[in-house]
Amino acid sequence: MSAPEPADALALLYAFRVDTGPATRAVPWGNVATERQVEDARAVIMEPGSWHMWLRPRGGSKTQDASLVALACLLTIQPPNSRSLVYAVDKDQAALMMEKLGHLAKALPEDLRVTGDRVTNIATQAFLTVETSDAPSALGHTPWLVVVDEFCAWPDRRGPRLLWQAVVSSMPKRPDSRLLVISSAGDPGNWTHDVVRSARTGTDWRFSYMQGPCPWWSEVDVARQRGALSDAAYSWYILNEFAAAENALVGADDLTASVARGVKSRPYDPAHRYAIGVDLGRKVDASVVAVAHREGDAVVVDHVERWLPTRLSPVRLETVEAAIRRLQAEYGHAHVRMDPAKGEMLSQRLGEDGLAVEEYVFSEASVDRLAALVSRLFGERRITVPDLPALVEELGTVVLRTTPGGRSRIDHHSGKHDDQVVAIALAAHWLMAQVSFGTGFVSNAREMVRGPRPRRDRTAVPARAGVAAGGREAAAADRLARMVRRR
Repeated sequence: MSAPEPADALALLYAFRVDTGPATRAVPWGNVATERQVEDARAVIMEPGSWHMWLRPRGGSKTQDASLVALACLLTIQPPNSRSLVYAVDKDQAALMMEKLGHLAKALPEDLRVTGDRVTNIATQAFLTVETSDAPSALGHTPWLVVVDEFCAWPDRRGPRLLWQAVVSSMPKRPDSRLLVISSAGDPGNWTHDVVRSARTGTDWRFSYMQGPCPWWSEVDVARQRGALSDAAYSWYILNEFAAAENALVGADDLTASVARGVKSRPYDPAHRYAIGVDLGRKVDASVVAVAHREGDAVVVDHVERWLPTRLSPVRLETVEAAIRRLQAEYGHAHVRMDPAKGEMLSQRLGEDGLAVEEYVFSEASVDRLAALVSRLFGERRITVPDLPALVEELGTVVLRTTPGGRSRIDHHSGKHDDQVVAIALAAHWLMAQVSFGTGFVSNAREMVRGPRPRRDRTAVPARAGVAAGGREAAAADRLARMVRRR
């Protein structure tokens, strides 16, 4: 008897009977699968050593198709005693995957045995195991087929990231191995989005994308989902589009509205008063210096500089200090605000040299104030930022976290940063707390110098000394007015 060929697995896949609805009988998968479904499944079966990603909306049959492909291969071309792995996002999804595999296996020959989280080909002892994304490790495995389920929903934690790296690094161990990643869209701030972007634009992957909603869903089905789901969930699951989660600091539309297209930096304007926010980092976090000014009830970010550390080269605080001194002079002796925890000596040196430096101590309450202000400024579209790709990307991924005490703080996903946002928040918070801004023209300068006018006593005789006093008041008022105008 000749060894099974990929064509045998494909023929078996076409013949699998699947349910198409509660009121219909099971029919062969090949009779109901769309051209896209057939092409996607065929590529996995027929191309050893290949990597595939299916990005489909909810209802796109991605889990069922992946299960059928895995079972067809297990019964035909998967080598004897070899292992295939399915990674689900969590235990509940793993249970659903096993339930799907078990249901499909009932209609197959008795050569399959389903036990716990494993499906085994009795004749070849090849098997398929279902695990979760927080499994301890994938190191040491030499899988023939790996299916990654609902990848964009994998948690933004160190464990799933390490597991993904272990999965990818294990694939070259078998030249005939296959990797299949299936998912709907998700939060662009999650680390999984970088993998999706690489699969979409790179040459190492076969990327298949299905725009939502599913064509076989009725308008009534779609309308029900729209009313039941949040905006982000509707974008992910129904439209299959990436969108920021509800805890995002800046919404996608608000971010678009806040970016001054084509503006990288704004020069100093003596009509405004400036502030500099400094967020210091050396080995892990970046160091950022952000310059901003206020116009009425809005904040304009004029200039941002950032220094990223590397494993062998931490940020040199001397470089940051030189930038602060330069920008403070360029922007009209701007007020500098920074967290003293990481730069106590730096702020002390700047203060001793006459720079206006304020130490803003980070506490649960003070961080909550920064988060609330920045969220409100972007939500009400009262802030403008320069068109810097790194800044725009960070603003699109930074999130609001809730502390155990019920307060908010600015935070970032694993592998991302929030340093630029924090620096901007420091400057914006100081600016919004000031009383007056812009050019100083005071229409009642004489009254400010003279003070409250005394109640007139009609019986009193004005003293001649009052004339001289009034002259001195007028001269002082004129001097004040000239000083204010020069500001």
